[in-house]
Amino acid sequence: MNRSDLTIVVQGNLNLTGLSTIDTYLKYADVIVSYWSDNNESMVAPFFNKKGVTLIKNQKPEGVSFTEDGTEASHNLIYNPLNLYWQLLSTCTGLKKVSTPFVIKVRSDERYPGLEPVLSLLEKEPEKLISTNIFWRPTRVCRYHPSDHFIAGKTTYLRAGYDIALDKVRGGSTLLAINKDCPYTTLIYGAPEQVICTSILEAKGVVPEMDKASEIMRANWNLLKVEELGAYIVKSNMHQ
Repeated sequence: MNRSDLTIVVQGNLNLTGLSTIDTYLKYADVIVSYWSDNNESMVAPFFNKKGVTLIKNQKPEGVSFTEDGTEASHNLIYNPLNLYWQLLSTCTGLKKVSTPFVIKVRSDERYPGLEPVLSLLEKEPEKLISTNIFWRPTRVCRYHPSDHFIAGKTTYLRAGYDIALDKVRGGSTLLAINKDCPYTTLIYGAPEQVICTSILEAKGVVPEMDKASEIMRANWNLLKVEELGAYIVKSNMHQ
C-alpha cells in the first residue's frame, strides 16, 4: 500500500502516549489529531507546522443530557455509555478531513507502532474492516463486539458508519436493542463497540441480523492480535 492511500486519525483528549507516536505513524501515513478545546494545547505545539500533521480542535457541546443505561436515546437525551458520544464526535470530525481511500482510527492514549500487518490485510481484503483482540468479544458473549480502540478500513465505510452511530445516539434514528437477551450486560442498546460495529455494517449495506452475527462478522471483519503491532500501549479506562 502506498503512503498516499492511508490516513491515521488519532482521536480523544491529548495524551503524550499518542503524541509521542506521531512521528512513527508518519512513516506510514499523514496523521490527523482530533482533540478537545479544553485540552492543554501546548502539548501539540511541536506539530503546529509539521508536514503531514493536521490538528483539529473540537468544542464540546453545552447543555446536553445523557443516558448510560438501558434507556433509548431521544431528541434531548443522548445515549452515552462509556463516553461513546465523545468518541463519536472527535472521530467524526477527524474522518471528515480524510481524503485517502483508507483510514486507521486510534485512541489518543494508546500506541501501535508496527502497522505493517494492517497494511497487508487492507491490501489483501480491502472490503473488510480490521480491529484487534483488545476487548473484542466472541459472538457467544456479545454480538457485533469488535474493539473500538483500533479500527481500520475504507474511509467511506468508517466515515458513514460513525455518522450513522452519532445520529443514533442523538436519537435521530433507532438504536438496535442488541443486548435485550444478553446476560452479560445491562446496556440493552449496545456497548460502544456494538453501536459502532452495527453502524459501520449498515454503512456497507449489510443488515446486522442477530441470528447471523457470527457469519456476518467473519465476512466483514478481520481480527488482528495486538501483539503483531509492535510495542503497543493500550488503556482500559473511558478516556476519549
